[in-house]
Amino acid sequence: MTNFVIQGENKVVNLNKNNFVVSGGEGSIYIIGNTIYKVTTPSHMISTGKIKELEKIKTKYIIVPEKVLLKDKKPHGYTMKAVPDNPISLVKILPKGYRTREGIKPEQIVKLVEKMANGIRFIHSKGDYLQVDGNELNYMLPKTLSEVYFIDTNSYQTPTYPADAIMLSIRDWSVKQKNGQYEWTKLSDAWSFAILSFYLFTAIHPFKGRHPTTEHTNDLMTANMKAHKSVLDPQTKFPTGPIYYPFENFIPGGKNGIFWQWYYALFVKKERHYIPDNFQGKINVVFTHTVSHVSSSNQLSIKLIQQYDSDITGYYEQFNKVVVITKKYIYGENKKLEKKNNSAVVGFTDGYNTPLVVWSENNKLILQEFNGDIKQHNINCSHIISYAGRIYLQNDETISELDYVEIANNIYPLIRPIASVMQSATVMYNGVIVQNMFGTILVSIFPTKGCHNQFSISELQDYKIIDGKYCNNVLMFVGFNRKTGCYDRLIFRFSSDLQTYDCRIVKNIGIAHLNFTTTYKGVCICIDEQEELELFTNKKDDVFVKTLQDNNVKGDMYLCNSNPVKFACENKLYGISLK
Repeated sequence: MTNFVIQGENKVVNLNKNNFVVSGGEGSIYIIGNTIYKVTTPSHMISTGKIKELEKIKTKYIIVPEKVLLKDKKPHGYTMKAVPDNPISLVKILPKGYRTREGIKPEQIVKLVEKMANGIRFIHSKGDYLQVDGNELNYMLPKTLSEVYFIDTNSYQTPTYPADAIMLSIRDWSVKQKNGQYEWTKLSDAWSFAILSFYLFTAIHPFKGRHPTTEHTNDLMTANMKAHKSVLDPQTKFPTGPIYYPFENFIPGGKNGIFWQWYYALFVKKERHYIPDNFQGKINVVFTHTVSHVSSSNQLSIKLIQQYDSDITGYYEQFNKVVVITKKYIYGENKKLEKKNNSAVVGFTDGYNTPLVVWSENNKLILQEFNGDIKQHNINCSHIISYAGRIYLQNDETISELDYVEIANNIYPLIRPIASVMQSATVMYNGVIVQNMFGTILVSIFPTKGCHNQFSISELQDYKIIDGKYCNNVLMFVGFNRKTGCYDRLIFRFSSDLQTYDCRIVKNIGIAHLNFTTTYKGVCICIDEQEELELFTNKKDDVFVKTLQDNNVKGDMYLCNSNPVKFACENKLYGISLK
């Protein structure tokens, strides 16, 4: 518990574990109501002069530092307006897999890009103001994706103060230094925006490919950016499964549109142009859907199991029961239910293995049975995950497992508290919960019913976690490494007594959607970032890793937690096995 004084108000604010959110980088974040309190050290503190200059670009959607926090009469942080509506970072929606699962439509992406462009234009209209570090971590979105919020504006360039940060992945490498300072411009901001908007449309960084002239360099993406060898170059090779390809089908206007012409001029012809004015006008977009065909090969046996009405976004299996969720419907018990909530998950009762569709609405538990009944229960929950047929809920500082009583065809949910967490510092991923406890990363898994195991994982200390998943003793994360500026995939396996773990790190993978499952026999099957099939056991310290290269393996073959192994590709469900 620490008290701070808000400068100019002599108001004391108490910051403690109940309002702590995250720690890392240059400070710690707390939230009380609709106000963020960023606590830092005097050496990392933004100057009061820069805070004053940033006021000029402040809007509802551009979040700037506001009031200085004092401790022992010295500046130790500042306040900001909190982004409303349980926001997510823009980086979350970049992978195609996330968009498929959450039902995000291309039209929503177009609107987000337009709002980002308008925000950058506004910043530039105020004089000598530049965004400079317009990377994917510096935007926040409400769950509805209806708005874009600009954050981390303390690093912006203002008339008096230079920018103090830029991520390598959006940097304009043509900008040179003069008198020890990089000469960033509105055109370099436009370059960064071009990279990020292309990423949003296509789900791939425009320089995340392999070109014959650069593929043997250590930092491939940076080499591609400096040489202007983008994915628009016909010689560049890249995985097409986990992205939106062909690009012209997903970039508004196609090859004749202003977007494509702008990207081609920047990424291929080495030119620099400002954000086109046409972005402000209405954009008529035609999105062409390409149907995938998946078949067996010399190494793999692949068989179509069933075709559904639309893309599959979720698969749940428990014993002899299967539930499949698509963009429109939920299939199970030989019935089809209309999908009521994009965040719905599925659990199964212990007694009769009855499948239930579960979601949270207005912080209340909603259960839907396959007879069509939808009931709201007096059980508070802000977040819900499903693992191995079980449902886990967060309510404030408590994680509970959902139990059921089945009486006379009626199902009554009960909660069993199994873990305590820091409310605002807790994030629930697929089968795993992560807490940032004042800079220490704690991971919780639930390997069996009624069981909770927690680990302090030092390997995650330098990472901002983007995605996570646990399945049968294999835990994976995709994280942004704050030291290297790259995204890595981290793989953990636990000892049989759940006391220790091993760790393997796949470095510089780009922003990826985790795509793996672990069979009941303990074999982990992962489709990696290069569209290769990676096989290894779930046993700690087992060094066996096999990589299978097969032209029929694509990144949009989303592996299901099932027995035997299955995968979903668009609206079809397949079985897959080695020959």
